[in-house]
Amino acid sequence: TLRKVFVHCCIERNMFLLEIENAYTGVVQMKDDLPVSKENGHGYGCRSMRFIAEKRNGFCIFKASDGIFTLRIVLPMSETNTKHEKR
Repeated sequence: TLRKVFVHCCIERNMFLLEIENAYTGVVQMKDDLPVSKENGHGYGCRSMRFIAEKRNGFCIFKASDGIFTLRIVLPMSETNTKHEKR
């Protein structure tokens, strides 16, 4: 079976937009707007992407509908919009 992953990215209004779509079968369970993995040691990537996006004053959205899993990340292009961490 041929599998396809669609990737779209662009810059619009000084924002970097990335959207990735991937077909899936079965059920994708979501908790706190994140996909839940049933396997031990899995599921950290989505949380990491959300953390990085929010740290850069952006956001990410995960959606599973009609057999298509979608990840959408939006990040401001300006480095001055980066949240600074206390070390």
